[in-house]
Amino acid sequence: MADLPIEQRLRPATPRCAYCHGPAELEEPGVEACSRCGTLLHTDCLAAHPECPTLGCGPWRRGELRRPAQGPAQRALRLAREARNLAVLVAVFALIAGVAVAVLLRALDVAFPDLRPYF
Repeated sequence: MADLPIEQRLRPATPRCAYCHGPAELEEPGVEACSRCGTLLHTDCLAAHPECPTLGCGPWRRGELRRPAQGPAQRALRLAREARNLAVLVAVFALIAGVAVAVLLRALDVAFPDLRPYF
């Protein structure tokens, strides 16, 4: 198989409009966020699209759009959500690892019954 050149490009970490994918900073005038999911959209994109482009968010009315809160409280809330998600991930991993160890021990018990006193 021939080696194909792979080019890696890093994207800037600036937020983008979910509809047109143009840069969309909350501090800019004409950028709003969905009140349900927080997706950023340009005001022109809101007029062109009848619902939030995030899958499952659903239709919206212009009155439902608002700017999300900014500042330390918002950052703390985001960090708390990330910590909760990490805790859930660790718990799921521990559960899967426990099941895998139990299955492995059962397989060892079946394959080598003479080793039973050692585990």
